[in-house]
Amino acid sequence: MYAGYVNIVYAVDVGGVFLHTLSMEEPNSERIITPMPKSLVEAIDNYRFDTRSPSRAEAIRRLIQLGLAAAKTSTNLVEK
Repeated sequence: MYAGYVNIVYAVDVGGVFLHTLSMEEPNSERIITPMPKSLVEAIDNYRFDTRSPSRAEAIRRLIQLGLAAAKTSTNLVEK
């Protein structure tokens, strides 16, 4: 572990489908390990408790889905 960082494991569907609840039982799921600053982990945990997500991993998946959707929308607005 890096000083000032916390390791978090989360899953991303390699098929690129992010707008549904992902499950580790899906055949194309994979684990990704990435260090994050403690302040980001605290923000994720706050989101988790505010939205009553069942786990930190699910909260991270939801935040990734929201971020990707926002980035896609933002990119589409710029292209027009």
